Amino acid sequence: MAIPGIKDVILTLLFSVLVSSGLAGSVSAQSADQPPVEVAATDVGLDEATGGDSVSEADAQALTEPVPEAEEKQAYGFLQSHSVFSKVLDEERRYKVYLPASYYAKPDYNYPVLYLVDGDYNFLSIAAMVENLAKGNNPLIPEMIVVGISAKGIASYRNNMQPSLPLGKGGDADDFLSFIQDELKAEIRQHYRSSGFDILEGQSIGGLFVVNSLLTNSDSFSAYIAISPMMWWESYRMEGKVEDYLKKIKAPTKKLYLSLANEPRMGVYGLVEQLDRHRPPAVDWDFKHFSQENHDSVTLPALRHALKDLFAGWYISYKDLAAYENFDAVRNHYQGYLQRFNLQQAIPAYTYKALMHQYPKEEKAEKAASLYLQTTQHLPLSLIDLRNHLAALAIKEKEYDKAGELLQASFKENANDFSVQQAISKWHRAQRQWDEAEEAASNALALAKQQLQRDWMIAILEDELAEIRERK
Repeated sequence: MAIPGIKDVILTLLFSVLVSSGLAGSVSAQSADQPPVEVAATDVGLDEATGGDSVSEADAQALTEPVPEAEEKQAYGFLQSHSVFSKVLDEERRYKVYLPASYYAKPDYNYPVLYLVDGDYNFLSIAAMVENLAKGNNPLIPEMIVVGISAKGIASYRNNMQPSLPLGKGGDADDFLSFIQDELKAEIRQHYRSSGFDILEGQSIGGLFVVNSLLTNSDSFSAYIAISPMMWWESYRMEGKVEDYLKKIKAPTKKLYLSLANEPRMGVYGLVEQLDRHRPPAVDWDFKHFSQENHDSVTLPALRHALKDLFAGWYISYKDLAAYENFDAVRNHYQGYLQRFNLQQAIPAYTYKALMHQYPKEEKAEKAASLYLQTTQHLPLSLIDLRNHLAALAIKEKEYDKAGELLQASFKENANDFSVQQAISKWHRAQRQWDEAEEAASNALALAKQQLQRDWMIAILEDELAEIRERK
């Protein structure tokens, strides 16, 4: 893809000004819950790339220190198991945690949290689905943390899920909700980078718990997902309470997702009818009937539907992106989106690639400068992705000095980002600087392993390193 005028326009208007201005600096300090990662070593040839700009003593030291091997991976695994003592329940409760792929690589990020009340049964399959929805160039949802709450046997689980009844009958759902709301959430927020946007999910009797939680304490979560909820419980007893409960729910509006498989007499249609009749302004509800699924198989399609709808707008298709008048509109969309979910993440990298592809040849350099300025000022966590893409475009046009300036800025901001080291390796490789390319590729691979990147990414980095060594 040609970028005519990139030397005159971007270098003059942008890189020599912004890179030296400090506008692209790091936005926050390293989180305490990140694994220990040392500054990556790589000889990026910064003096040549930046026209003789000096390298600080700290940078010079970083260029010569090797990256240590990852230590105690299990202690920092992305699938974890913990326990917390609940004063409300007067017992120890176990829970599992899934952390997204970026968690240790991006210490400035925070994440929505999905709480599964039947965490033993569906934790692994749901965590895998969440990762699949959030990965790659075209993520449909932001990355998120998943917390699976372990049960203490069937009898205990059923008791935790059932609302209380007069004369001491029913279960202790109110206490269990207090445990999640007051104790487990505090534990998660203390040890993990939660955004504060919390989602509660349950199926069958767990779905009954989810519905009851919304009706009795609508402030407990931001969104509720009830999959084939057992609304027939106690001869459809909940149905008689719904109308009174709906009147008590106040703003802000909560999102409720209801679903049903190919099963009769679950009582879900009774709840749907009441929601449709009363239309509570503080409940934005959605119902979907999965007629081709059974009570067990409905979990993943129902949850996938709910998450895609809840986070709609995170991914903007190429066709829809063309409808935006300019990047101002795209930036405003994502700024509003991040604010709505209290989210700190980079926007999908695909967005920049699609935008640059759509711009006419004669406007590409000017548009690139505008993208850089606006991203620096309004979407700073997306800067590394944008720089990597612009550097790749500059490399394609053999504008190696311009690519070097971009990578220099990213290196100074976060030398421990494996994608920066990967981009630096490609930059050296394009100039046939094989030793430097190999060193940067080795650093990228070491960092990716330290930061628990997934096997598919490790395989890509290993393949790139092997190809470099073959060419030397």
